[in-house]
Amino acid sequence: MTAKTMLPAAHHRFVGEVKRTNTLPGGAYRGYGVAQANFAIETAVTAAAARLDLDPVLVRLRNAPARLAHCLRVGSAEFGWPRRAERRGETRVGHGVATAVKATVTGEESEFSTAWVELDGDRATLFTGTCDSGTGSSTVLAQVVAEELGLPVESVRVLEGDTATTPADVGSAAQRSVLLGAGAARDAARAARRAPGERVTFRAGRAPASFCACFVTVAVDVELGVVAVEECLVVTDCGRVLNPLGAAGQVQGGVVQGIGLALIDRCPSTGVTTIQEHGVPLATDVPSVRALFVGDPAPGAPYGGLGLGELPIVPVPAAIAGAVADATGVVPTTMPMRPEVLWSALAGTRGC
Repeated sequence: MTAKTMLPAAHHRFVGEVKRTNTLPGGAYRGYGVAQANFAIETAVTAAAARLDLDPVLVRLRNAPARLAHCLRVGSAEFGWPRRAERRGETRVGHGVATAVKATVTGEESEFSTAWVELDGDRATLFTGTCDSGTGSSTVLAQVVAEELGLPVESVRVLEGDTATTPADVGSAAQRSVLLGAGAARDAARAARRAPGERVTFRAGRAPASFCACFVTVAVDVELGVVAVEECLVVTDCGRVLNPLGAAGQVQGGVVQGIGLALIDRCPSTGVTTIQEHGVPLATDVPSVRALFVGDPAPGAPYGGLGLGELPIVPVPAAIAGAVADATGVVPTTMPMRPEVLWSALAGTRGC
């Protein structure tokens, strides 16, 4: 086989028109497609385990790295795996498991965060380019500065995302905030002791990963094709957890969005849609979510903590699909598993 010669790409010119709309057909979402890819992989593993009459947890343990295997073992014990599927009239109850891994950064030289700290008596101000997008990163960064300077966290003010006053940052994506943002904040706080206001840039040259295992129980109304998630447990190894309450909130929020991806979210390929047509999980769609954290502090990470923001959403759709398969014998291969989709998939098993 001969290698093809790589020709230069042709030049292109694009003309765009900017419009303001509340019916955007698509855009960035937590995890940027990782949950969708993981759905395909993990669902295939579950289907293979069923075909070979093997426990889906044991199949994963045979191939899992040590940190992920630990998540699976702890989760199995806490969840009481394996559980038997059961019937409640026309409702079938099943249990599923899926795993996920998410790198914190890409490892490129361009991965960086810059910060500086100014002192004013017994108070400190952190100037950072790391922006809190609802993840609670500002609280963690304030904790880091407070720890380094021996101050109460209430005495630390965080200024972020202002191009007139704060430094550059790659962006609050790929769960970078704890590794890069906190690294810069830590080094800036240390520098403030000798030269307040000195700029410090923190770089990460590798891509440390966080792992998790998700266990769910679902109830499937086979007459209507409706799936209800009744229980969810997520066991995560993201190194040392710097803010336990915030970390648990990240897991719970990720599970809610994962349920949306699995059962509700729909974006038609043609035309536009409103939030009513697209759908979002309601409180009645979400069970109590248990979040457990395991693992040791990660070497080279600030205080041993790794990223968590995107990981929790990743295994949820596949775990739900596995539970639906356990309950009905039908392995869903598409999402969202809306009632009309699942009802059609189940029709053959009912002789319709």
